[in-house]
Amino acid sequence: MGWKGAFRSMAAAGRAAEREARRRQRELEKEQKFYDKMEELEQAAYEVECYDNYIDRITSIHTEICISIDWQSIFNEPQPKQPSPENKSEKAARYNFETYSPNFFVKLIGSTEKTKESLKMEINTAIQTDQVSNQKAITVYQENLTQWGTQVELAKGVLANEPTAYKEAIANVEIFSEVKELGSKLNFRFTDESCVFCTIKVHSKSIIPEQSKSLLKSGRLTQKNLAKGKFFELYQDYVCGVVLRVANETFSILPIESITVTASDDILDKKTGHIKEQPIVSAFIPRQTLESLNMDLIDPSDSMENFIHQMNFKKTQGFSAVKEVDPL
Repeated sequence: MGWKGAFRSMAAAGRAAEREARRRQRELEKEQKFYDKMEELEQAAYEVECYDNYIDRITSIHTEICISIDWQSIFNEPQPKQPSPENKSEKAARYNFETYSPNFFVKLIGSTEKTKESLKMEINTAIQTDQVSNQKAITVYQENLTQWGTQVELAKGVLANEPTAYKEAIANVEIFSEVKELGSKLNFRFTDESCVFCTIKVHSKSIIPEQSKSLLKSGRLTQKNLAKGKFFELYQDYVCGVVLRVANETFSILPIESITVTASDDILDKKTGHIKEQPIVSAFIPRQTLESLNMDLIDPSDSMENFIHQMNFKKTQGFSAVKEVDPL
């Protein structure tokens, strides 16, 4: 198994500890197929629970557990051993031929020579079987050798803080899937000074719901438009949570000590009066500071105070454009 497969296996093994919101989401998805058979009040309760779960997911995205890649172990992994040719099938066939002793009935019907000829032909078949088996082993070995060389070379580059190796590692490890599911687009760039920058394009209109769902005392479903203050509160926590999550995920992939994460969105450009993609949160995040935080208890928006950051946010107006933090 290559480093990508091994990492994904580790991530799968860690799902037992995934946050409650993700676990409940899976359960609700399974219940979806029974929706049409539910009574009206059951459907209402189900829709409210799905809504509450969604809000929980987008505001707790920063709490997901990240499994770190041990690049040193990958670099130290020994080269695959070339398989030695084997002839187990041939040996077995020759043994059957050489030790063959016809019984009384075979002698009686005179088929001794015919049987021996058949056993001799089985030797040729066995030789071909061994050849096919040996060729398959060589093919697998060559594939493993190529994969080993690729992953060791990549590990060497990552450990040497080479930007090209960083790019390849980021591109090949699919651990940002949930962030993408929630509507974000990520772009990384690396400088010769080993500075890592990530820009996230978030989509407030498709991520933050415009309406809330709740149950009346009768158990029936009611929906109402979210107040601006509540909408922007959810939006701020979501954006800041994604900034933290991307930093944490990146630290799990790369042996870096800091990253600058900038979230952008389509907002009003007050200079032109047009909607334009602009940075709304930018933070320089040291690994040591991030690891010192209790992710399960922090408020994502308030946690930005732990970092050098830029964020212009008003509870009734939302985000305004900011400049990307320059760590240098």
